[in-house]
Amino acid sequence: MKHFRYLLSIFLLVGLLPNHSQARQLENMEFIRVILEFDIKEGHAKKFEDHLLAWKECYLSNGGQIEWSVFYRMNGEGDNYVFTYIKPNWAAFDEKDEAAGECFNLAELMVSPDVKTSRTHMAKFMPEVSKAPSTGDISVIWATFFKVKPSGYAHFLENINTLSDHIAEVEGDKRVYWYQYQGGGESYPHFFVTQAFSDFASLDQINGVWKNLEEGLEKKKKDELYQQFFEPVTSIYSHIYRRLNEHSHVND
Repeated sequence: MKHFRYLLSIFLLVGLLPNHSQARQLENMEFIRVILEFDIKEGHAKKFEDHLLAWKECYLSNGGQIEWSVFYRMNGEGDNYVFTYIKPNWAAFDEKDEAAGECFNLAELMVSPDVKTSRTHMAKFMPEVSKAPSTGDISVIWATFFKVKPSGYAHFLENINTLSDHIAEVEGDKRVYWYQYQGGGESYPHFFVTQAFSDFASLDQINGVWKNLEEGLEKKKKDELYQQFFEPVTSIYSHIYRRLNEHSHVND
């Protein structure tokens, strides 16, 4: 319960998806994305979602101003939900939210019975290798996570820069959003990258990045980049997430 109370206290401070003015402010910033991940007890998914809606109603009725998104993981074991929001910098973690305080007990009492395990992640956005933060509708996220060798950290950072430059050269723009984890457990990944889509149908319309690079740079260069990119990687996995619009909130 202490760990869950801590997670909620972090979650109730400040919020997620940037509106148009926020996106402009964050475009060249290494903002911090906070990710709260919850594994739900079997048979409790609907209750969990209902409880989140009740908390959202309480928070907004008390004049809350934060923004956040809720995602449901489409693949993997069990029911997994992700709450994500952004902080412009570390100093912003000192801020308080009175509306959240009014609903804290409600959130704890309603949500905690449904949660099996929970994790908190903090990751810094990497603007120099990423697309500008989106202001459009996002319904689907494809996220890929990388764990690298202790001796390969700097190498992988160089590889991200190199690959990003080649993708921009071939496709005309950077394709994805890169993040670098800030601390974490021994088994946690070190980096993750996301690609955002307006709907699932959009997934049928895209080419894989390596296919595009082969067409734009020829096979020999693509194979060289592929080998170089994955050399320091020790593990890689991906998840697809669907945004729950009713449970998320963006200010008008």
